Amino acid sequence: IMAGQKEIIGLDTYPNLESKRLINSPRSLEVCKNEGFDPSFLLYRPKESFAAPGKPEIIQEQEFNQVEALRQSLLVKLRKARWELIKAEKRRIKFEADTKQTKQVGIKENDDMPPQLIYQYQVLNKQLEYTQKSQDRETARVFRTMEETDKLDEAAQKEYERRLNEQVQK
Repeated sequence: IMAGQKEIIGLDTYPNLESKRLINSPRSLEVCKNEGFDPSFLLYRPKESFAAPGKPEIIQEQEFNQVEALRQSLLVKLRKARWELIKAEKRRIKFEADTKQTKQVGIKENDDMPPQLIYQYQVLNKQLEYTQKSQDRETARVFRTMEETDKLDEAAQKEYERRLNEQVQK
């Protein structure tokens, strides 16, 4: 991070025990808004913050455990919603690319054209056809990579949730 720049904190990198910094990445904030949650609820509250004069320690611990379990499940829910938002954005991009119509230069030869000009048009049409095929191959490669990334993202999300559930159960 360069001097004067604010650190971007998103749901994907949000530390489980963060108690001071709020998420601020646009996509993560959008997910919180869509799900109806205030990002400040994601801040970790230590057990001591539930203390009050005359409050038994067992009550303090119960409140802490309830709030922390809710906060952890909310983090899981919001992270999952973030992954779904990313996948929806990728599908939208793929759809737009699939439906994009490439314009062909339709050159019609006629008897009035000199042979050199006809040849130049034919060469240009071949070059355009080659370029379009190259772009189509590159687009297909990008989408294959996006699909592979989606699979890896899903596997990582499942592993994250499995580990989180193990931690919560301890």
